[in-house]
Amino acid sequence: MKNVNKKEMKTSLIISIFRKPILIIAALLCLSSVHAQEQIKLATKEVKTGSHPTINVSLYSTKTEIIPSIDGTIKAELKYRVNDKEEHYSKLQEMIEKDLINVSGKEITIDLSHIRSSAIEIMGIKRNKVTIKSKNSDESIKVKGLYIEYLKVWVPSSFDFKLNAKYTSVNIGTPIKGYCHIDLYDTQLNAMNIDGELYGKGKYSKIRVGKHLSSKLDLYECNFDGGETSSSTISAKYSTIELADLQDLKLEMYEGMLSADNVSSAFITSKYAQLAMNEIGTLKLEAYEGKCAFESVEELYLKAKYLDIAASKVHSFKMNEGYENNLAFDVVDELTSENGKYNKFAIDRLNQSLLLSGYEDELDLGSMSGEFKELNISGKYIDAYITIQSPKPYSLMGKVQYPDFILEENLYHIRKKIGDSDNIEIDYTFQEINETSPIIKVNGYEIDFTLKHR
Repeated sequence: MKNVNKKEMKTSLIISIFRKPILIIAALLCLSSVHAQEQIKLATKEVKTGSHPTINVSLYSTKTEIIPSIDGTIKAELKYRVNDKEEHYSKLQEMIEKDLINVSGKEITIDLSHIRSSAIEIMGIKRNKVTIKSKNSDESIKVKGLYIEYLKVWVPSSFDFKLNAKYTSVNIGTPIKGYCHIDLYDTQLNAMNIDGELYGKGKYSKIRVGKHLSSKLDLYECNFDGGETSSSTISAKYSTIELADLQDLKLEMYEGMLSADNVSSAFITSKYAQLAMNEIGTLKLEAYEGKCAFESVEELYLKAKYLDIAASKVHSFKMNEGYENNLAFDVVDELTSENGKYNKFAIDRLNQSLLLSGYEDELDLGSMSGEFKELNISGKYIDAYITIQSPKPYSLMGKVQYPDFILEENLYHIRKKIGDSDNIEIDYTFQEINETSPIIKVNGYEIDFTLKHR
């Protein structure tokens, strides 16, 4: 009797156990490949409509192109691939074409939100299986290997547009001569000019539009690039907004970025935001911890905490109850800051007037025009360093407890000087003054005040 190798017997037994299931799986895959063959399909539908229809488009992961129609009709074309049994193809095609466009008066609806590509992977082989349910009947069909390539929609020259889209991209290659309503989620929208209002909401989306009449948007973690418009009202969180010229801006922003060209009027509330604008007419800004940069502002009204703000030119600046802000201006005509605390002002040139009342504020005024009208500083623990360029006659008056004044007293005519280093009251004049001469006033408690001529 021959000796049997136990290791060989064990190996042979394992192979015999697993051979039959492997052969069965292979046979099933071969059978599947015989009965299923991928086909490329086009589903189309065309309707005629009256003047200026409203077109409603709903999408889920369907790349879409909106194209101008030559003859004014509305046409939809859906290209898709399917890999299933032959008998399913005609039923699927019929169901898609039936649902592709629905008409109710001037309301045109293209709803593909129920048609989705769905992919799974088994043993390294990709298989698609999805259930399509008709929008107009109780019909449904299960298909394998369905993949949506694109949707094309031909539209007339004048229409209103409503878009509801998720996980896709939409390109509108024709102007919208009406309004545009959007509801977007993780979608890229590229649109041309819009004659009417752009309104709606977006999440995790990128939106780019051309010139439009107005906009009203609610954005969350979006990028919005808007062309020229008359007015824009935007509520935004974690978003980046780029705007061209506009007349009126109302913005509520949380932890985002805004850049705009020329704005006639703006009201902005922001937290942890960065704002940059070119030329502004009137700006009312309420801000908490952020950064702002402006080229030119006619009127700026500010209420802020922990804000860094820089501007090249400001005609009129007014701030009330500012708290721990850093403000840097190249040129200011008129500046008023009342009831502030811990603010720092760095001004290269002041032309007309400055009124500052605060607590532990700092003022560095590099150059004050000799044509200035008034400078008034009051409060507690204020540091002020001021240089006047080619001054004309003016008066200097002050009443301060615990002062630290640095002046070139030999330049002044001393009309009054009472007190000592603990408490002082002064009334000086530079050259011969009259009733229209400018005045500098300093009043308060523990004020460090330096005034120099250049």
